[in-house]
Order: sequence, then C-alpha cells, then structure tokens
Amino acid sequence: MRLSTITLLAAAGCAGGGVYSLDQDDTGEAASSPYQGSFDTQDESELPTIEVDGLRVEVCASVDAPDQVAGPLSVHGVVADLGILDQAGRPLTDAATQLGGGSCTGGQLRHVGVRDEQGQLWHFAYGMFDSDGRQVLTSMTLDLGDAVEVSFSSASDTEAAGELVFRTDDTMLAAFLGAPDIWDASHQDPLGGLEIRPGLSYGISETSCGVQEFTELEFHGDELVVTEVGDRTAVYVHGTRYNLQHGNSWTLQSEQACTDGATSRIDWALWR
Repeated sequence: MRLSTITLLAAAGCAGGGVYSLDQDDTGEAASSPYQGSFDTQDESELPTIEVDGLRVEVCASVDAPDQVAGPLSVHGVVADLGILDQAGRPLTDAATQLGGGSCTGGQLRHVGVRDEQGQLWHFAYGMFDSDGRQVLTSMTLDLGDAVEVSFSSASDTEAAGELVFRTDDTMLAAFLGAPDIWDASHQDPLGGLEIRPGLSYGISETSCGVQEFTELEFHGDELVVTEVGDRTAVYVHGTRYNLQHGNSWTLQSEQACTDGATSRIDWALWR
C-alpha cells in the first residue's frame, strides 16, 4: 500500500526564536516538539522596505456526530470521499459538529472524508491561498479506499487555522499549519527527521496595523533549505522528496494599531 504524508502549518503571533522539530526520540516514538516563541528581531532601520504577497493556510474539520469533540484529535480510517468544497463549505459544513473556531467556506478548499474504524465519518479540508483568494496547493497522492491517519489541532477560536497532518502506512503524505496570534500547541513529528527554524530577517513592510518584519525559514532535512515568503521549492527527508511552499513568516515590530490583529504569523505546507 502506498504511504503518503502532507503537512500544512500556519501560525500567527509567535515571537522570538523557535524550533519546529519533526524528529523522533530514541524509542521510535514521535517526539513532542512545539514551535516555541517568536522570531528574533532587529532594528527596522537596518532592513529594506519590501513588497510581500504572503500566502495563508486554512484548515478545517467536522464530524457527523452531535457530541462536542474537544482538543486535538487523531483519526484512523479509510478515505471515503475526495473533492473540493462548494461555496457553502459542503460537505464539511453539513456535518453536525465543526471543530475549531473558523468555517471553511468559499470554495476551492480540498476535502478528504475519512470513515473511522467505528464507522464514523470525519471531514477534513485544507488549502493555501494568495491575496486574491486563489488556491496554490496541488492535491496530495491519496485515493479512495486508502488507509489513512489524520491529525488535527485547532489554533484559533475565530479562524480556520491550525495544524492538519495526513499519514499513510506510517509515512507522511502532507502537513499544513496556519494560526493567528501566539499558539503554543505541541506538535507531533510528521516526518521524522526535519526541523524548521526561523532564519535571518530580510525586510519590512508597512501595514495598517504596524510594521511587519519578515524572516527566512530554515528547513533542516537531508540538506538545509532556506526560503523567503512566497518561495516554492522541495525538501528531502530520508531521501523522500516533499513539495514545500513557504506562505508567511513575520513579526509585528511597531506598536499594535489593530485591536484584533495578530502580532506574528507563520504559514507553510509540505506535501507529496
């Protein structure tokens, strides 16, 4: 059976240096490794003003059950449906219970339906969008009937944000993350051999909420890959190639001018 994994990450409000570790511990168990704090910052006057068109990750989940589901979840089952959500977010929004704070509507989000071992149907949706609302992610290599493990953790009470990871046969197919404001969630190891670290600051941008300072991301896999916001490339982990899309990585440097705005954000996606 083919094993595939995809990971998507988007987090806002993380300040200072941090590491997103995807290593396993020496027992073979997935190591808990939160992306901690926020990026280190420097004097704004030393950085050039740049124009940046960041990308935002959206992830959602729901279940055909009336009972409230709390906290991070892990679902083992079989792929029962694949497609694109319609403008109203169906079939995800048809489910009795939606998880997390946001609602995935407006079309273009990719949908995966998973029926678990108890026969319960779970819905998961993911996407990464540019400022014009266009989906930039291609689909992962997942087919109807594939056995799959899906992990979901919400990162916001108001946005379709959090972490969504797909695995097949213990191998990652994809991972996505998106979150507003500081998010201290503990992330499990989706790849087993990849660390993601904030790199050097390379520019600033004036916004209505203040000055954003943009930072590189360092992907430490088989070889070091360094990216800036908007870059699309590949990263290799244990010889396996993953598509990599760097969506956002900024920290607000000046005084917050928006009462409901995020103070930082990080978005990226890995998939194959």
